[in-house]
Amino acid sequence: MLQYFDYYNQIALYGFGAKLPPYYKCVGQCFALNGNYFHPLITGGVDEIIHLYKENLAKIQPHGPSKLSEIINMAIQFSQA
Repeated sequence: MLQYFDYYNQIALYGFGAKLPPYYKCVGQCFALNGNYFHPLITGGVDEIIHLYKENLAKIQPHGPSKLSEIINMAIQFSQA
């Protein structure tokens, strides 16, 4: 449903609350699932979303507690732009 709110059918896709590769020492509270923090947009719709989530679940180490404030602030910044 989100893809229809953007003219180009792009969705910014983020994950949160995980230790990230390659060293798994830092906890990412807001990271781009496509690996590009400065351009996290995907255009493949639901199929691409599912693919990226499955791909990243195999790479990351979930870690809590999660701080949702960082991901909410990122959503606010996108909506203001």
